[in-house]
Amino acid sequence: MKFKNISDADFSGLIETQMGLVLVVFVTDWSGTCYIIDSSLASLARKFQSKVTIFKIDFEKNEKTVMKYAIQEVPTVLFFREGELIDRVEGVFSKNEIDVRVQSHF
Repeated sequence: MKFKNISDADFSGLIETQMGLVLVVFVTDWSGTCYIIDSSLASLARKFQSKVTIFKIDFEKNEKTVMKYAIQEVPTVLFFREGELIDRVEGVFSKNEIDVRVQSHF
């Protein structure tokens, strides 16, 4: 499953206008762990289709957003509701871990 890529330029506008839970995944092209989590995120997107929106943002190309949210590790997933940051997961995570985290926000 492909996720919409976002950037510093459209980050705030997209996050603030989304209904429901929004996940923003900070990734890089060179990180193997970022590829490992793709299947977990794809599964999550299928399971919660209309309840969760998932975006990806390149850690190396979007310094403004990286600095704003103090991202130090990839992958990092930020959870937003109504434009407000409500949770975060840093580093590699299991399919079950991210599933439980998402469900805790419903």
